[in-house]
Amino acid sequence: MKKNLLFYYFKNNNPKAIEEDLIEEFNPPLNLMKNYNPVNREYRRIVSDLRSQKPRRAANLSQQGRSWEDAVAEILRKRGLVVINL
Repeated sequence: MKKNLLFYYFKNNNPKAIEEDLIEEFNPPLNLMKNYNPVNREYRRIVSDLRSQKPRRAANLSQQGRSWEDAVAEILRKRGLVVINL
């Protein structure tokens, strides 16, 4: 993310007013709420499932000597999604 993330800051007293427009325009794949773009719908579903499982699975992975990041990458690869490690 350090190499590829662009971050803009805009001071605004009512950020919710523009949130949906920004999500619709930029389609950030990790923003699950209010992101209705069909392009990465399956990816967002997978991310949502993984987020709900993280505490339990992280404990199991730790006992196995595996990292959460490696386990997520493995799951995404099995589902045919490309994983790029930076």
